[in-house]
Formats: sequence, C-alpha cells, structure tokens
Amino acid sequence: MFKVLCTGNPEHIGIAMEIKKLFPNSTFVSRSNGYDLSTEDGLSRLKSILTDYNVIVNNAYVKNGLQATVLTIAREVWAEGHVFNIGSIDEYAKWLPANPSKYKESNDLKELGLSLTDERFKVTHVTVGGFKSSAKPLGLKTTMDPAHIATAIKWIVEAPFQVPVIGVEQMNDTIRNWYDLKRKGLESQFTG
Repeated sequence: MFKVLCTGNPEHIGIAMEIKKLFPNSTFVSRSNGYDLSTEDGLSRLKSILTDYNVIVNNAYVKNGLQATVLTIAREVWAEGHVFNIGSIDEYAKWLPANPSKYKESNDLKELGLSLTDERFKVTHVTVGGFKSSAKPLGLKTTMDPAHIATAIKWIVEAPFQVPVIGVEQMNDTIRNWYDLKRKGLESQFTG
C-alpha cells in the first residue's frame, strides 16, 4: 500500500492538487499547514513524520537546494521508499540562459537522485514542462494539465520496475517562443 506525502498545497492549482485526486489519503506539507521547509523547524517536523510514509512527491520548488534537502532527509530516514523529484524543462541546456539557477539546481537534484537510488530506495526524477498552476507566467491555454504529471507518478509508483528519469511535457510553439524570448532577456515582449 502506498502512503503518499507531497510537498505543496493541494488547495492551489498544480501537482499537489492532482496528487490529492489520485491518492485521496495523501498528506501534504507546505507553509500553509506549518511545514515551512525553508526553516530548520519545518525540516525537523518533516523528518519526524516521514516514517509514516513510503512515497514522497518532492514537488515544491524552493531555491537554495531545498528539494535536495528533502531527498537527503528521506534517504536518512528510509531504508525503503520512493521519492519523486519534480524537475523542470529549465534543466535542458537548449533553454540556457533562460533560468541558469534552476538549470543547475534541477540537474544537481537529478544527479543526486541517481546517486542515491537503489533496489529498495527508489528515486524518480520527473522533468516537467509548463503546467497549469497558481504561479505560472504562461497562459492556461498553453500549459499542460498537471493531472498528466500526477498520472505518470501513479503509473510509475505502481510499476513492477524502476523509472529513474522521465519527462512529462506538452511542448508547443507558445512555450517555445516564451523560452526563446526569456533566453534573450525579452520575456516582457511575450504576447502569448
């Protein structure tokens, strides 16, 4: 049986909301319910409850390596479990320098996950494209439904094999144009 913990607020449009639909008994940790993972207290609280779960959707992107910290804590606490790290198409070199810090951080997270995974402690790096959320700059018509990402996670967690890296994206010309403008520092000219 899968006991899912997801970082992020399921009340906001995005991956956490879709995880809640597919795994109704999931638990969510975010600033809104007292788990500010950018603080030592929040990370300590997370660590104290991790033994009750065997799947983490490491969804909430916060700068300064926070997703890597969550992954490392899971590795310390669990002998067995499955962590899904949510990466970004910003990790693809072809979009540089659209978001250099996210490029480095997402690639570092992917490499850390690959180095920690083994037969019992599984890590899947999910590279996602622009998806509908409460915080995306692209219009809702041009972004992917986050239900596709949650469905991919459910498929992988139920699979009898490991999937170390997967991409879930819906590339279209609007998203490509936005990245091209952002790379050139002209994203304010984006007309959608």
